Amino acid sequence: MANEEVDTQTDQVENLEGVEEQYAPSDVIAVLDRLSELIASGKSLPLSASVLVNQAEALELLHNAREALPYDLVQADGIVQDASKVLDQADAEAAATIADANSQAEQTKLEADDYAKQTRSEADQQAQTAVSEAEERSQQILADAHSESEKIAASARAQAEDLVNRAKARASELVAKETVVAQAQAKAQSIVSEAQNKAGKLAGDADRYVDSKLAEFEELLQQIMRQTHGGRQSLSRKGR
Repeated sequence: MANEEVDTQTDQVENLEGVEEQYAPSDVIAVLDRLSELIASGKSLPLSASVLVNQAEALELLHNAREALPYDLVQADGIVQDASKVLDQADAEAAATIADANSQAEQTKLEADDYAKQTRSEADQQAQTAVSEAEERSQQILADAHSESEKIAASARAQAEDLVNRAKARASELVAKETVVAQAQAKAQSIVSEAQNKAGKLAGDADRYVDSKLAEFEELLQQIMRQTHGGRQSLSRKGR
């Protein structure tokens, strides 16, 4: 029976020598599957986990798998290289995108800084102009107040002097008449006293009017000065 088994295996080897099975390089998995099937279909030995398989066929399958394996490894290495190139390209694109974003952010920051400086400069100029205009206005108001008060005082003094002069002239006219010397003197004294009272009252009214106007101008001037002081403080805070 052993001789029959050897003969059978020899016949199978001869049959394999006449038939060349070609395996593509990508068929390593298929070759290994064929080898697994060969082992699984082998004849089991009694009382043992061993099986009988066709040695020549098993060796042929292993040989074909060994020849195909390097090509598959080359293909796998090429795939890895392609993947590495894709990753490198992705890294380069990401770095370029980040650099572009950083450049745009820096440009935006510079533009924002320039705009802020320009806006602050314009605000400072406007505030300085407002302060200058307020100072000029206060000086003009003060000058107008002094001029108006001088005019009012001069007019009051002129009216008082005119009344006194007319009273004196009238008194002199009455005194010149001999028949009414006493009456003329009394009347003249009365007229002079009345004129002096009126002149004093007129002068007092004029002084009070001028004083009230000056008080109003002083209050307005103080308001303008407070506004001017506030503007200067605002400029000082901005300058810090």
